[in-house]
Amino acid sequence: MIGSYTLNARLYPMAIVFLPVFVLGVVYSVEFQSYFHALSSIGIVGALTYLLSQISRDLGKRKEKGLWESWGGAPTTQILRFNNSRIDIHTKTRYHAKLQAKCPVAVLPDHLMENTSPAQADEIYAAWTTYLRGQTRDAKKFSLLHKEKIGYGFRRNLWALKLLGIFVTGTVLLGNFIYLALENNSLNLALFPKPFFLSSFLSVVILIFWIFVCKRTWITPSAYAYAERLVESIDAL
Repeated sequence: MIGSYTLNARLYPMAIVFLPVFVLGVVYSVEFQSYFHALSSIGIVGALTYLLSQISRDLGKRKEKGLWESWGGAPTTQILRFNNSRIDIHTKTRYHAKLQAKCPVAVLPDHLMENTSPAQADEIYAAWTTYLRGQTRDAKKFSLLHKEKIGYGFRRNLWALKLLGIFVTGTVLLGNFIYLALENNSLNLALFPKPFFLSSFLSVVILIFWIFVCKRTWITPSAYAYAERLVESIDAL
């Protein structure tokens, strides 16, 4: 059975990438349902679903490091830094004390360490983040955290698939036009069937989403929301 994270954060991004293909099939009344059942009966759909989820995850993870570097570090690491103001200093000091008690480090980070040895401080914050992730895997107990994790994973993976999404959408849009132009032996749009205009409109809408919405800035809110919930989970441990 597919878990909620795999379904929402890994499979849905891939489904959106190939959405123009399904739209094309639907508006032209291609019998996708019968094909789907036929492929399901021999396990092809299940295997393809798993493969697509892995591709989505791998691409998202591969681009994550560069994404964090462009932000100035992993969101959780930034939140734990004293020079970051997303959490007030009193709450942050309390979180540090609790993390030191749960996951001790040789030297407790402070302002001086962050200024003189920022890499050392970030390494400790990364270790604490790893500890927190390991302690908060219970989706029922940490339901809000799990929800934010899914939201971040979905946006990150979808952004990682952006170029593929633009390629697929553009190919469907152009291929649809070329096919009908050759079929009618004319570039006169008046000869094209109504499904062409509907499918083209939907493909353009999807293309606009890829180009103008699915950007680094679109991931930021969900990334920091997840980071904040992860840090807040310290109180529940």
